[in-house]
Amino acid sequence: MEKIWKIFPTLAEVVRVDHVAYDMKATGHPFDHTLTVAQIAFTIAEDGRVAYLAGAAGLCHNADRLLQKQLGGVGKKDVSEEMVIAMIERWLGSSDEHFSARDRKRILKAVLRHSLPNQDDGDDVLVALQDADRVACSMPEQIMGAAQFRPDLPTIDPQFLHRDPSAHSYRDPRSVLKSLECWCDCADSENTKFCVRLPEAKKLMQRHIHFLRAYLREVEDRRMELGLWPDYPFKV
Repeated sequence: MEKIWKIFPTLAEVVRVDHVAYDMKATGHPFDHTLTVAQIAFTIAEDGRVAYLAGAAGLCHNADRLLQKQLGGVGKKDVSEEMVIAMIERWLGSSDEHFSARDRKRILKAVLRHSLPNQDDGDDVLVALQDADRVACSMPEQIMGAAQFRPDLPTIDPQFLHRDPSAHSYRDPRSVLKSLECWCDCADSENTKFCVRLPEAKKLMQRHIHFLRAYLREVEDRRMELGLWPDYPFKV
């Protein structure tokens, strides 16, 4: 398997250096996440040129998160598009790899839109980056990440576990356990605009979702054995 850091050695390095400088290691978006998304994007793309550009976009896709950290932990909406573009252009400009004006435009578009719902605009680079980010965020280690970066939430809601009828989305899951189940939506092509679309992404996502669902069942089974589910008598 080709390695994204060998395809883009200087780009990977300048991006890594900035992740270190911005102290991103203990955040939800460290350099390892950047590298993982880039490697997945390169791997799942169905065309060689698309894979090349999607891999580069993957290396750049954390720009808004670095800027959030630089600005004191502000929200994504507080980071201007112009600031994101300037950071990516600096990264691409300091790289030894050559990107044409059209290449840069496709990379920038993919990075700027990768967090949005699926769009039917036919941009294969954007599709590959969106799929890669969702696949990376559903990997088994995200069980630990979900707890680490949602300290405002209880680990579980003992009344509902991951079946709280009032918890409707990843943005409002009510518990860490429920937030894990929300990633299952990325494998549901019928009912969500955040599903993965590329064949290889679907294969990877199904493996990850199989593991997450098995974990959710294990939590239920253990609590059921103790008589703590489904009839939990207290409101918490």
